Amino acid sequence: MHQVVLLLGGNIDNSLQKFNKTTDLLKENVGTVLQQSQYYSSSAWGYQSKHEFVNLAVIINTSLSPEETLRQCLTIEQILGRKPHTPHHYADRTMDIDIIFYDDIVMDTPLLQIPHPRMQIRNFVLTPLAEICPQKLHPVLHKTVRELKNLCRDKATVKPVDLE
Repeated sequence: MHQVVLLLGGNIDNSLQKFNKTTDLLKENVGTVLQQSQYYSSSAWGYQSKHEFVNLAVIINTSLSPEETLRQCLTIEQILGRKPHTPHHYADRTMDIDIIFYDDIVMDTPLLQIPHPRMQIRNFVLTPLAEICPQKLHPVLHKTVRELKNLCRDKATVKPVDLE
């Protein structure tokens, strides 16, 4: 089994039902959810939006390869109404599922980069990760998630939110 850390987020229809549906689909198609952070809200990153984002991190045990995990995550995004990806274009979205870590592998292909290449510069990623895996070591930067959060220059407000 492999351990994958995912970040789930969206800023359209931020409901508990949407996030529950996402985690149910992950359980059905990716693996066993071992741990889940609380929900966090933040402003859009990289562009302006009138809609707040909600994010949470999950740790999953999976037998899938990194590529198959990505395929399943993309399929789940589409089921939840996500429009096709446009790389490096930030926009409002119903659901985005990013692979942050997959075991301790380092992977850089045209379709998939692990660890996520911008995780260390985004407070909205590091905050939920620091809750559920603060001691996880970044295999390239050789710093823990907690250390990366403390060093992060992104000071955007990321606050817990209750979706119920």
